[in-house]
Amino acid sequence: MHGAIAIKVPRIFYPLTKVLDYFGARSSKRKSFSAQVRAAIENSHAQALQRNDHCIEREHLLLSLLMQPPGKIHEVLNSLGCDMTRLQHQIAEAMTTYPKSKPNVDPRFSKQAGDVLGLACGIADGFDSATIETEHLFLAMLKQENNLLVQTLGISYETFYTQLKKLSAN
Repeated sequence: MHGAIAIKVPRIFYPLTKVLDYFGARSSKRKSFSAQVRAAIENSHAQALQRNDHCIEREHLLLSLLMQPPGKIHEVLNSLGCDMTRLQHQIAEAMTTYPKSKPNVDPRFSKQAGDVLGLACGIADGFDSATIETEHLFLAMLKQENNLLVQTLGISYETFYTQLKKLSAN
């Protein structure tokens, strides 16, 4: 393979490429993560590692999304009257109960976190987007049962989706 450039993929993304391959094969388009989603995934990994959490949970992803510079998610949540500081605090507090591992053990994605990524891929397809954006990931979290986000905010998938569409139209 003369002239081929090898792209180094960080190890954290190995299981995620399998998710994308699986859902991409079932979708009309090949999906990729936006830069913001990649940053959230990397940050969630760093959080879990720093906290010695056994797995990267969907709440790690959620907190990482909320800690990013303001974007569509923040705009929708603010328009729905969400107290972002309170929400971040509640998520961080809930994460203190997660099972711990030995220091410097590389955490893997939990089944729920992996499912969120798979759902986000399908949601991106519904938006006719070749890229999985932060709002797709957030909607995927809202779609899952028994999640802290819905319990804390009382915002449903439908409410967030409707407000997202409304704000995107302006």
